[in-house]
Amino acid sequence: MVNFILNNLVYLVSKAHAQVSVPGGGTLNLPKGEFQTIKALATGILGEIMLIGGSLAVVAFLYSGFMYLTAGDNASQAEKAKKNITWAIIGIVVFFLSHFIITTINQIILGDMSNL
Repeated sequence: MVNFILNNLVYLVSKAHAQVSVPGGGTLNLPKGEFQTIKALATGILGEIMLIGGSLAVVAFLYSGFMYLTAGDNASQAEKAKKNITWAIIGIVVFFLSHFIITTINQIILGDMSNL
């Protein structure tokens, strides 16, 4: 998992470079990527974090539902599954609220309120 995250961050950072000054004058032209500004890079990284966080919350919800279905007559297992479902739902709600808050703050900073 850590390797996956690091590979994605390296990919995002590599997309941010477009032109580099070389000592002694001149420039080195690198392939232009989609992330040419710090804001675009930050938005890309936040997008990846949101994707991973949302996916984990949904997987936790599905796993907890499976735990509840397979609990049978085991009351402690069913109770544990119910608590996990509750926390998974809270995670999904927090995910959507954080996405809304980040989008709203981004729109306010840019001054473009038409997309709200």
